[in-house]
Amino acid sequence: SYRALPDFGVNDTEKARVNDIFSVRETAGHMVDAIEGRARAFVQVQNGCDHRCTFCIIPYGRGNSRSVPMGAVVEQVKRLSGNGYAEI
Repeated sequence: SYRALPDFGVNDTEKARVNDIFSVRETAGHMVDAIEGRARAFVQVQNGCDHRCTFCIIPYGRGNSRSVPMGAVVEQVKRLSGNGYAEI
């Protein structure tokens, strides 16, 4: 049982706080300029999933579906194209 595990500073009467992944509404704001050693680049346009298939962990790891704003996608494609990528 978990009672036999070493003390990690939380006892069985305390409650651990877990962030709610389903409350996240935005996508990551980072942009990739180049991927070293690659001929083609990929642009993320969506993250997460709204389906709850019994076999899949994606909604619980990435949250509900969120789309990257079109302007951010276009900016990313322009940046990658300007860095020499012909396939995006």
